[in-house]
Amino acid sequence: MKIISFEGIDGVGKSTVINEVYKKLKEKNKNVKLYFEPGSTNTGIQIRNILKNGEKKDSLTNLYLYIAARAELINTISQLEDVDYVLIDRYVDSTSAYQHYGNGITTTLIQTLNNSVTHNRKFYPDHTYLITVPEDIREERLLKGAREIDEIDTNKAYLKKVAQGYSEIYELNKYRMTRVQNIDKNECVDKIINDIESRFDKWN
Repeated sequence: MKIISFEGIDGVGKSTVINEVYKKLKEKNKNVKLYFEPGSTNTGIQIRNILKNGEKKDSLTNLYLYIAARAELINTISQLEDVDYVLIDRYVDSTSAYQHYGNGITTTLIQTLNNSVTHNRKFYPDHTYLITVPEDIREERLLKGAREIDEIDTNKAYLKKVAQGYSEIYELNKYRMTRVQNIDKNECVDKIINDIESRFDKWN
């Protein structure tokens, strides 16, 4: 089982890309599971509702809620059998990008919590795709998107810190991260599929 995570700020098309990658892998007769954070479990969905209820929360409260949702997700993943790929829409790197670079929580605390819930990194991603687009395209997609835009989506100063955080995370973790620009969805998906194929597998 290979765990592959997809990262990026809202509006880059990350969720669209991961869903298309999921479909492509299924078409190749791979046993694939798709999850998103926070969510994907009953407890995770309840936590997501708390996080999205519009109530302003302390940054540490947010962090522990995300970690609690992750613990439940990893409990689910740890019980999987005969699965080729686990795809996760946002995972450990999002916590560093949003909670450290965005909210100023220490990396020591974040790494300690991540290491704990991932069973000392046993369930860390085998590879991560960081999805990016130019800022004007990102804003245009947000305005055209069907989902509700929240305060984070429009907080440019905050998102600039998060985006810079992702860039720094990428520079520190190139051994397990690939940055892919998503101007053309099909081109982006094909590039990721080809990379997965060359990195992990030979199709039957």
